[in-house]
Parts: sequence; C-alpha cells; structure tokens
Amino acid sequence: MEEKNLKGNLVETAKRLREQFEAERKTERGRKDNTAGRKALEILAIRTSQKRYDCSNGEHTHHNDGPLNLSFSVNDPRPENWQGDNPLILTGHFQNIKIHRVYVDGGSAADIIHEHCFNLLPQVIKEELKPARGRLVGFTGHSIWPIGTISLPFTLKSFDGKLHKTSLIDFVVVRAPSEHNMILGRPGLLKFGAVPSTVHGLLKFRTPNGVACVLATSPQTLSCCQVMQPKDIIRPAKKARTEGSNDQEIINQDYPEQLIRIGTSLSTITRKKVIFLLKQYKHVFAWEPADIMGVDREVIEHSLNVKPESKAIKQKKRGQAGERNMAINTEVTKLVAAGILREAVFPDWIANPVMVKKSDGSWRMCIDYTDLNKACPKDCYPLPEIDQKVESLQGFRWKCFLDAYKGYH
Repeated sequence: MEEKNLKGNLVETAKRLREQFEAERKTERGRKDNTAGRKALEILAIRTSQKRYDCSNGEHTHHNDGPLNLSFSVNDPRPENWQGDNPLILTGHFQNIKIHRVYVDGGSAADIIHEHCFNLLPQVIKEELKPARGRLVGFTGHSIWPIGTISLPFTLKSFDGKLHKTSLIDFVVVRAPSEHNMILGRPGLLKFGAVPSTVHGLLKFRTPNGVACVLATSPQTLSCCQVMQPKDIIRPAKKARTEGSNDQEIINQDYPEQLIRIGTSLSTITRKKVIFLLKQYKHVFAWEPADIMGVDREVIEHSLNVKPESKAIKQKKRGQAGERNMAINTEVTKLVAAGILREAVFPDWIANPVMVKKSDGSWRMCIDYTDLNKACPKDCYPLPEIDQKVESLQGFRWKCFLDAYKGYH
C-alpha cells in the first residue's frame, strides 16, 4: 500500500510540474508574439560639438558663439505696421551701392540677383560675370537657364548703422520678372550666420562687436475704398491734339523730305531735348543708300551656307503692276548707284522681288528667299524672343521706336 501511494504521489507531482512547465512556455511564447509585431524603439541624442553644459552649480550655460543661441523677444525693435505674416524684405549694400528690396527666402537653395538689378551695376563689376553651370528649377518643376553667376561682397547693416557684416555671396543672375532686386537664400544666410524671423520682422547675426539686428522694410498698407462695376469706371479723356500740332520733324536740312516722328505725348522740354539730340548726331544716320559704306571684305565676308545636295532654283519672272514696277526701278537704280547691287550675267539663283506697302504710302522692296532658305540649314542662333527684349527694357524711362529712314532699325 505504501509503495502504491508513493508512486501515485510521484505521478501527480510529475503531472503538476508538467502542467506548470507548459503554462510557462505558453506565457513566454505569447510575449514573443506580442513583441514581434512592434519595432524596437530607438532614442537618438543630437548634441552639437560646440555646445557645452556646466552643471556643477545646478545651472547650465551655453558656450557657443554661433547663430544657435540667437534669441528674439518683445523688446526687440519692430518695423512699423508689421503684422507677422509679411515677407521679409531688407536693404543691403554692395560697396557704395545701396540695394533695396532684398527678399529673404529660407526656401531658396540659391542666392539670386535679377537681371534688371544686375544691369544697373557698374560695367567693371558686370565684367566679372561667369557662365552658369546648370539650370534653376522651381517648386512647380519649371526650369530656366541663368544668365551667369557672379561673386559679390554683400553687406548687411543693423537698423542703427553701428554694426555690419560683409560676406562674399555667389549670386545667380536670372532673367525673370520680379518686384524684388535680389533673393537671399539659404547659402547666403549660412555665410552670414543669420537667423531670420518673419514673426518679429527681423534678421539677426553675430559680429565681433555684438549681435546685429536688421529691420525689414515696413509693409505698404493696402486698402480697397470702393468696388466699382466696369460701367461705373470713368476713364480719363484722351488728350486732344491742338491745331497745328505735328509729330514730324526735319532733322537734316539737306534731306527735308525725310521726316522723323516724335511722340506728341512728350512734354515740351523733353521734346525739344530729343530733337536737339537727333540733330546733334544726325551724321550717324544713313540718309541715302550711298551713306551705307559697308565693311571691307578683308575684315569679314558673308557667304551662303547652301547644302551640297541642294539644286539651284531659278524662279519664273513675275509681272508687277505699273506703280510697283516704277518703285522697283527707282529702288534698284539707287542701290546700283551706291554700289550695293551689281548686274549678274549668268546667275545660279533667281528670286523675284516682293513689294510691301508702308504706312506712309511708299513701297518697300523685299526679295522672295523662300527657296534659298529651304536650301540652307536652320540657324542655330535664332533671334531672341520679343518677351525677353521687352523685359530687358524694364527700369528705363524712355524706349526708342525711331523709324528713321526705311521704317525700321
């Protein structure tokens, strides 16, 4: 009996230990399953090598002279009418040149100077322009090819003029319409060690004599007084011409039939100055075909780059009306007398003249070069777009549309 009882106790103990072991295994397996779906947490400490803490007395102090410890407070000066959401536009200096409307853009990866501002710089400085190495791409994906790059020592001064700092900035010159003259991007801010704050309207950077505080330009207050319908808008009446007013002037008394048009909208003083200037330099204009002397062939000579496989085409003679025929004979006679044209006995190419009537009623003689253009390769250097030419005139008060003698420059 005692042996049976002992065996029974051992069996029960073994079963209880097995059940306890299985329960522990299930618990351990459940813990592994729960942690398998989660990533391990990592704590990364970022510490600047220039920053040191001294905790011996329970306080910590920063030993760092960089821009990381620049601070802004309510005691800092602020521009007038600053709302906190205005663009940060500053005034900078380049040597003795004061440059307004410098836009601080922390999202720009380049420091930009617009072409209309670059054109106003002295010629000695503009000669330092270097070719661009790549395109500029905007956030919309649109890209433009810069005009070039130039390094300028750019200076920022504090609002009281006591502190200043100069850094050599690599500007990219671009041709793009903008109300700003320059854009100071992240590379320029890094060279200045500057920290901008649009909330306070300030830009701060360290100098050997202290922290410089540059105030932004005060924003212009815009207001809408009244919303008017198009029919309610009163347009100013056009200036009526007075009797006897004439926009044509004689510049060269030797050629009184060749009149120059000058806008009547100019003031009397300005109009007289323009007429005096044209009369003073009347010798630079070609008043007749003989004045076009040309260039010596030893200096440069023009030749047609006709494709070798192209065949010479001789157009059939086109008959001209009586008035046009007289205009052609008159024009050819003048050009032959001036030595610009000469007779060709056995020509390979023959093209007919095309007469175009001018606004003043006279005729302009052109040549139909359609066949010759097809036989020549396309020009790799086309004329600039008219939009670029118009934008290049930005900043100038006067634009010359002088028709001169032939109706075009």
